[in-house]
Amino acid sequence: MSSLQYLLGALQEASQNPLEILPLVLSPFAGDPILSVLAVTTGVIVAVYVLGLSTGNHSFVDKVWSIVPVLYAWQFALGELACQSGGGYPRAAVAACIITVWGIRLSYNFYRKGGYAWDGEDYRWEVLRQSMSPARYHLFHIFFIAIAQNLLLTAITLPLSVVWHTTCRAQTAVRFNGFDALAIIGCVFCLIIEAVADQEQFDFHVRKHGGRLHASEKKRGFLAEGLFACSRHPNFFAEQSFWVFVGLFASASTGRWVGWWWVGVAGLIALFHGSTNFTEEISEGKYPAYSAYKRSVNRLVPSW
Repeated sequence: MSSLQYLLGALQEASQNPLEILPLVLSPFAGDPILSVLAVTTGVIVAVYVLGLSTGNHSFVDKVWSIVPVLYAWQFALGELACQSGGGYPRAAVAACIITVWGIRLSYNFYRKGGYAWDGEDYRWEVLRQSMSPARYHLFHIFFIAIAQNLLLTAITLPLSVVWHTTCRAQTAVRFNGFDALAIIGCVFCLIIEAVADQEQFDFHVRKHGGRLHASEKKRGFLAEGLFACSRHPNFFAEQSFWVFVGLFASASTGRWVGWWWVGVAGLIALFHGSTNFTEEISEGKYPAYSAYKRSVNRLVPSW
């Protein structure tokens, strides 16, 4: 069947169930959201690489970080809604709504720090550029910044592909269960922790750049109050935990704790581990008191 024949047939069926047309808006691959997500991922990889190469700014992957997972999540959710024909528990759609809230919050926080400015770039990329030869950094740009990070952004949403496959391919209707409850509660909790931590950090930097730090804060140079008195990186902890709870939606649809869908979360944790190490190396070089802070406060998991 040609793509045109498929599209015409799908449009005809959609006249009886309007939801069936929704995945077609996002998917040129016979309504298969997995192929559609991979196609979008490929396009984003190329765009991030070309923009970074042409502008010398290698933070374009940071600019899409909070956006593309939302697009991927909704492709799986729309596919699920279409094949359910209005019946069943819309698990992927619930997860997509939560991921949308995550994306809006993170995008706003990135925007107010100037991250979406055309020349806005993460300070760590410049540090890496200075430590590598041009050829080595170019390879780093291709394989890590453009390819690996975008594949990771796809991988963390793949638990929703399990939900879609269970509902639409295996045709197994799984009702709301304990995994769903744990996933929803956990995601909301993580969003709250992340929002509070990011607000504390934003307020600190506003005071710092405005010359309004307290004497102890000015001497120290970095934030160590509020949630940052319990964890050196409470926002990092909440971000990683959020995607662990998203993974539970796949567990809810399969009834299993363990599955291949945890690969994306494992990759995210590995990325944060390396990124946190690098960030703290820079902080120790800038702030003499940071070493003592490391010894007294947990790295990620809050010690209340």
